[in-house]
Amino acid sequence: MKIDMEENTQEVEKIDYKDLYIHTLADYQNLQRRSLEEKRAIAKRASYDMLKRILPIYNDIVRALSMTDKVDDGLHYLYNKFSKFLEENHIVVIDLKFFADNTNSQFDDKFAEAVGTLPLVEYKNVNDVEVVDCGFIDKNTNTVISYAKVLVYKES
Repeated sequence: MKIDMEENTQEVEKIDYKDLYIHTLADYQNLQRRSLEEKRAIAKRASYDMLKRILPIYNDIVRALSMTDKVDDGLHYLYNKFSKFLEENHIVVIDLKFFADNTNSQFDDKFAEAVGTLPLVEYKNVNDVEVVDCGFIDKNTNTVISYAKVLVYKES
């Protein structure tokens, strides 16, 4: 009779170790998955931080192009190269133009940040904007990297 109790005890211990092993393995796999997700999130955040530092150069190039009267091949070369960089990295310039004539832009707080106001003139509507700096969005994740900076027309 003593032999049967020892065999039952050993069998119960085997089952407990197997169950413990399965739970430990599942916990380890969950830890690996969470660690990988956190590493990806950190890498994405770091790339967005770097882009936030680089993207103002695009606005400077666009501003320089609008200020010059003559065709500057060097400036156009920089603009094209930067535009190609944005395209390769799935970065899109936020376009606030919603009307068919493409002359007016409307304020949208999902994509723009108002940095000031302008007095309302007769050919503008309330909430029309003048873009000061372009904003950028990640096309793959629809995440705003930097908001467009705009001046909003308001009644005085």
